[in-house]
Amino acid sequence: MKYRDLSNQDKTELKSALNYMKMEELKEFCEKHSLSISGKKGPLIQRILHYLKTNERIDEPETPPVSRAPKGAISELKPGALILHGLYKNDPRTKAFMKTLVGEHFHFTAFGQDWIQERQLAGNPPTYRDFASFWEEEMKNRQNPDYKANPKAEWAYLNFAQRYKAEHGNERDVGSAWNKLRAEKAEWAEKILSSLDIG
Repeated sequence: MKYRDLSNQDKTELKSALNYMKMEELKEFCEKHSLSISGKKGPLIQRILHYLKTNERIDEPETPPVSRAPKGAISELKPGALILHGLYKNDPRTKAFMKTLVGEHFHFTAFGQDWIQERQLAGNPPTYRDFASFWEEEMKNRQNPDYKANPKAEWAYLNFAQRYKAEHGNERDVGSAWNKLRAEKAEWAEKILSSLDIG
C-alpha cells in the first residue's frame, strides 16, 4: 500500500502520531530509507512526511553564510554582538551574561532557541540585545492568562502535560499516563509505516 492510498483520517493521525515517537525511532526510519538524520524533531518529521508523499529526499535547511560564524571565530558576549551559528551555546557563561541583560530570572527556553534558529535560517541573525528584548516580551506575554502560546506539535509531551493538568487539576499521574499514550501512538505509527510500500 502506498501513502496516497491511506485515508485522509489515517494521514492526519500518522502526522500526529509521529510526534509521539522518540528521536531514535524516527532516526531509525530515516537511516533505513537513506534520509538525513540531522536536525531537531520537527524538521525530521517533516522530512519523513515529505518522503512518504513525494518519494523525494530533502536535507535540513542550510544556515546562510551571513548567519554562520567564521572558522576560528571566538564568541563575544556583548549586547550588540551577533548570535551566529556555531558560536552560541547554552552554557553557564552565556546564561550569566544574559542575566546581565534580562535579570536573574533569565533561563534557557525552547521558544528562545527556536527563535534564534529561525532568525539565523532567515539570514537575519539577532544580537544578544535583540534576544534579551524578545525573551522578556515573550515571558511577559506568557504571564497573561489570555495569551495562548502555540506549542509545536513535536512538543508532544508538553502539550499532553498541559491538557492533562487542565483536565485532572494536577500532574500526579502525568508520567505514567504519558508513557501509556506515547507507546500506543508510536506503535500505531510504526505499524502504518511498516505497511507502506515505500521507495
